[in-house]
Amino acid sequence: MGLPIFHNFSAAPTHVAPFSHAVECDGWVQLTGQMPTDPNNDSSPLPEGIEAQTHRVMDNLIIVLNELNLGLDHVLSVRVFIT
Repeated sequence: MGLPIFHNFSAAPTHVAPFSHAVECDGWVQLTGQMPTDPNNDSSPLPEGIEAQTHRVMDNLIIVLNELNLGLDHVLSVRVFIT
């Protein structure tokens, strides 16, 4: 097994905990969960409503995927936590 590569991207939202945006190992990439924060200003208020927040989370995940030269068509599994 190869050594993991920890990815952090300035284009993605600021971390809310000590995580990397993505970890890559042996051709597999795992992304950390994203919050509905604005990647350009993490002190901005969260979008209003579940639909707007879901869109922001997906946009943030797409930013991370794009930084890895990947897209949603490369996603194998997804877990969604909603409160």
